[in-house]
Amino acid sequence: MLPDLRIAVRQLLKKPGLAAALIATLALGIGATTAIFSLINTVLLRPLPYPDPDRLVRIWGKFTQPDIPRLMASEKEVLDYQKNFGSFAAVAGWAWRDANLTAGDQPERVRVYYLTHQFWDVMGVKAAIGRTFDKADDQPGAQPVIVISHGLWRRRFGGDPKIVGQEVQLNLTPRTIVGVMPEGFAYPQKAEVWSPFGIDPANLPPRQERYMEVVARMIPGITIEQARADLHAQTSQWPKWWGAYPPNSGWDTELISMLEQEVGDVRPALFILLAAVGFVLLITCANVGSMLLVRVEARSREILVRSALGAGRGALVRQFTLESLLLALVGGGIGVAAASVAIRAVVHRFPAAIPRAADVGLDSRVLAFAFGVTLLTALFVSLVPAWHGARPDLSQSLKEVASSTMGGAKQWSQRVLVVLQIALAIALLTGAGLLIGSFFRLRSEAVGFNPENVLTMQIALPRARYPDGGPQIAAFFADLDRRLASEQGIAVSGLVSHLPLGGTNFTSTLVAEGRPTVIGEPQPEPGLRSVTPGYFSALRLPVKRGRAFTDSDDSQAPWVAILDERLAANLWPGKDPLGRRVRLGPPDAEEGTFPWRTVVGVVGEVRDSGPTALPSTEGNIYFPETQQPERSMYLAVRAESGDPEKLVPTVRAAIRAIDRDQPVGDVATLEQRLADVLARPRFSAILLASFGALALILAAVGIYSVVAQMVVRRTGEIGLRMALGADRGSILGLLARRGLSLVAIGVALGLGLAFGLSRLIARLLFGVGGGSLATYASVVGLLVVVAVAAILWPARRASRLDPLIALRQE
Repeated sequence: MLPDLRIAVRQLLKKPGLAAALIATLALGIGATTAIFSLINTVLLRPLPYPDPDRLVRIWGKFTQPDIPRLMASEKEVLDYQKNFGSFAAVAGWAWRDANLTAGDQPERVRVYYLTHQFWDVMGVKAAIGRTFDKADDQPGAQPVIVISHGLWRRRFGGDPKIVGQEVQLNLTPRTIVGVMPEGFAYPQKAEVWSPFGIDPANLPPRQERYMEVVARMIPGITIEQARADLHAQTSQWPKWWGAYPPNSGWDTELISMLEQEVGDVRPALFILLAAVGFVLLITCANVGSMLLVRVEARSREILVRSALGAGRGALVRQFTLESLLLALVGGGIGVAAASVAIRAVVHRFPAAIPRAADVGLDSRVLAFAFGVTLLTALFVSLVPAWHGARPDLSQSLKEVASSTMGGAKQWSQRVLVVLQIALAIALLTGAGLLIGSFFRLRSEAVGFNPENVLTMQIALPRARYPDGGPQIAAFFADLDRRLASEQGIAVSGLVSHLPLGGTNFTSTLVAEGRPTVIGEPQPEPGLRSVTPGYFSALRLPVKRGRAFTDSDDSQAPWVAILDERLAANLWPGKDPLGRRVRLGPPDAEEGTFPWRTVVGVVGEVRDSGPTALPSTEGNIYFPETQQPERSMYLAVRAESGDPEKLVPTVRAAIRAIDRDQPVGDVATLEQRLADVLARPRFSAILLASFGALALILAAVGIYSVVAQMVVRRTGEIGLRMALGADRGSILGLLARRGLSLVAIGVALGLGLAFGLSRLIARLLFGVGGGSLATYASVVGLLVVVAVAAILWPARRASRLDPLIALRQE
């Protein structure tokens, strides 16, 4: 095969421009396919970085009603999970909270996960330095210890190998570091510090207080289906044991694999992107195959001579296949290099949209996939030229060479390839158009508040510095409000215990005055938020009825509350909620245990989890921060104009003026938080739009090449027609009709393909139907405009030919 390889290299070097175009086209197709597969490989195919990851599962509570989200577990439920189930080797629970870490002069905010000691048995991960904590550490009143992440150890402690035994302060409470986890281990998400939870079985909170997440490791040999059935059989008895829910309340449990929990809803989007990039690869192959078919025509004389001298069909097939393989290997190598760069760019641009983003890259599986795609592409693009070039009909080929025309079979093959490109481009552009329309609908969808020009950050006051609780906390936040009100550039500021779009929302059972209750029946469990008077103005959350909170709603005043519209309508349908009373806690609580609060206002609904989510099923209830003090609050500062991030130094200075050791954390604008919520739909829309644009360019190149070749083949005919009196318009119309007929066929086939694709991506769409006529019309219009431009360019040149020159060439 070496002589054939030398010939293949010489043939490609004869026309370096064409070879470069073919290689670049192949690099685009193979590189895009490799990049998307690398995402799928990391997110879906690569096992989680823990021992026996297929045995790791997450446990959630749930109601059978579809509009109620998954439920976390209470401390009692975690203990019950640990004691009652034989399918699990270990069960652990955790809750998280950001805290102030003080080690040296500067405190900082860190994410702390409070775990039951079984967590380390579940995950099967040991400390890189020192140890993790054990059962003795996880007892009420035990010596407080922590384990830190490898990143925090490097960043804050300089990688000190003698870190074990050092004492730091967590919310100004001394803690001893007993271990450092291996590099890369940061589970649960963003974990920097792990601390024992210390559940006290003798002092458990009510079962309705669910703030713990649960992870378990199944025993060897148990499938997830078996564990799910065992879990359901056991927990189906819990309502009878607890009296918390009646037997027909619809309460149940859900068991899902750890991998499924990690990848979430990104799986369908990735598979749709893989199908889309497969379309791009097919268009690439069709485009390259069409250009190679033109090369076969240009080499007709060479093929005839070789055939006449005895070259067999196998030798000719080998020759064309080698040339295609050489092109594909060079293009594939460039494509893989480009994919590596593209992957880094995508991960940097969409970190919130891609689970396990830090692990995305090119490994042996991805490289093997890229090599396989390269070989298949080489085989595919060589099929048509090898078929036509390796079976010459000598008499017909001599006529074609003599008349400078392409045979009918070759013309039909080239036209079929162009129709295929157009149809696939229509399908991709339609899918991209639907996703882009969906994304813009999401962007414009009301979330209940105005996120523009709002800076947010978290402030957590440590118990050790503010031991008196409510009065000290209220004084700190009131002082901060006063200082910020006098600063230039700040329109208004307010504080809230849990921001919308923050991913957390504490709830509690609520009893409403005048609303019948039945002991044992489920009661409303709205989201709870403590706010300062400026919060509603800072987020421009409209007060629909009554009033907002004022400074006079302090701890000495009558206790009050504000409801959102949904909660007010649920509690008193069709009635005026103002002046009515509500209280937290179960309906059978002793009188005086929980205070009654008078409803003084009703505000608009808020979509806590972003525009894709329904408003909270139960709604939200707001309390004055002075009457419901919280140590951890989010500050929301609305800028008068311009970039709100410029206010960060001003806000930090105001906080340091009150307490120089008080750090802030989780600094971001509300628009950035909304962008993170919309990261996945934006990721899908932009990538699919990029593939659609690439498909459109390739289709335009294919149409142009067909018409250009038509002009070359019919130069003599055009000259003769013009010599006999045909004007430029008729020549232009003749060539345009041939090109537009291919476009029409491709559009018809593409619309059918696009309709099928729209059905597949329907679950990714928001507010845009899969049959959107505007999208279909726009896509067809765009492709027709591009196709007409690609047709008219060579046709216009043909219409300006000098008849004498054309006839002399013939």
